Amino acid sequence: MQLEPDESGPVLMFSQLALRLNKPVKAENVLRHHLVNHPEALGVSNALGRLLVEQNRSKEAIAIYEDIAERTGGNSDVLIALGLLHYQDKDFEQAAVIFRRVLKQGKDSRAAFYLAACLESLGQKDKARDMYQRIKNDDENFAMAQLRMAAMDLRAERIDAALVALRQLIRSEPNMADAYSLLSAALMRKKAFRALLDETEPALSLENVPVQLLFNRAAAFEGLKQYNEAAGQIKKLFTIEPDNIEALNFLGYLYAEQGVQLDEAEKLIRRALKEHPDNGYYLDSLAWVHYQRAEYDKALAVQREAIGLVPNDPVMREHLGDMLWKSGKLDEARATWKDAIKLGHEDRRSMQNKIDKGL
Repeated sequence: MQLEPDESGPVLMFSQLALRLNKPVKAENVLRHHLVNHPEALGVSNALGRLLVEQNRSKEAIAIYEDIAERTGGNSDVLIALGLLHYQDKDFEQAAVIFRRVLKQGKDSRAAFYLAACLESLGQKDKARDMYQRIKNDDENFAMAQLRMAAMDLRAERIDAALVALRQLIRSEPNMADAYSLLSAALMRKKAFRALLDETEPALSLENVPVQLLFNRAAAFEGLKQYNEAAGQIKKLFTIEPDNIEALNFLGYLYAEQGVQLDEAEKLIRRALKEHPDNGYYLDSLAWVHYQRAEYDKALAVQREAIGLVPNDPVMREHLGDMLWKSGKLDEARATWKDAIKLGHEDRRSMQNKIDKGL
């Protein structure tokens, strides 16, 4: 097929055909060959830039979009694309420079949101919030700006402020799945398990339920000791992400905590450990499986390894104390339970009862 060298349309069609045939190298070569003779073909340059982005070749894509931006006199769409490439490359300062340039043109409200995101990533929280607040409520990014500010509140432990903002956001955007997910995280911080379950239940009917929301709902059910319901949420999660490592460990520990399905619990936890063999929390879960089987020597060996990786977790110290007691090491068990109290165990009364009376 002989193409007219000065016609971009057929070149773009031919490159798209190559992509559909899973021949990205051919598609790239077609675009680059045309640009050698026709560097002014902005549509072809843009197609090449998109192709490079899809292949995660951000440095090359940035060079392409910088050239397009110069040729177009700073077209806002091109600058937005260029800024986002720098953002994805974690070059937040350069991205911010570009988004400020777009804002000065006064042509594109997206730049305010993206600039705020850059400032947030640079740790300039007050400036980021100020920029988010400039986004008007009829702007397409208004809801996302409100969500980002709520997330900032949550990270700063301003949980009540985050809850107010998120509940208001959900009232105006009842189909915003990420708002429900963040709401569940805020309520989990307050251990408001029943409120979490009640307020996030409408999200279960959304088309795309966030994985983190299902995980937080499972944790809330566990907090209420509704173990079957907790397992049910994790199984729903597995229909979306069957290899979710945190969920594998969670369900395995959930079974171990109840002393049920211990073989399945071990399989789940070992799948998590295969990916993260040095995760102390996963090792704690495995040790608890051994404990529930009365395999105390195995439990102790694994739990000591877990404590070595996570030395300051009070619940893991409690577990170690339980294992020591069952192994006949009573004085060491009592000393370990005392350590759990020193580390801030939430149930001091239970720990003191173990110290006084044992298991």
